[in-house]
Amino acid sequence: MGNKIERPTTTQSVTCEVETACNKLHVILGSVEGEPIEVFIISGKGGECQKAFCEALGRMISLAMQHGAPLSEVIKQLKAIQCPKPITFPKVKRVLSCPDATAKALTDLVAVERGRKDVGVKECLPEEPDRDGQRCNAPDE
Repeated sequence: MGNKIERPTTTQSVTCEVETACNKLHVILGSVEGEPIEVFIISGKGGECQKAFCEALGRMISLAMQHGAPLSEVIKQLKAIQCPKPITFPKVKRVLSCPDATAKALTDLVAVERGRKDVGVKECLPEEPDRDGQRCNAPDE
């Protein structure tokens, strides 16, 4: 594991809300000088498994980034993980699970930080095939 990046007292953050089959997720990406350093994922109510899972996922993503893992690699690993209740919204890519929703939200948050405004959980960064060989921004079939 690489040297840990120390978190300063203050960071800048952007937030994305994503609907999943269970609840809405609020994914918060914290950055220092434009570099992502931490992620918070908020969902569910206290005492629910989903809330605990999302908190743990956010902690692990943060730990990975603070030890040098590129956010693009984290996104690639979370994309296309499917739970038993995937959902599809009109004009939006399917949301397969909380990890998949997190990947989509992080993709949008990175785009927002880079100054893009045409986001909406509908495409992936970077533009490369996912685990199934599909292009990230291909329309749903």
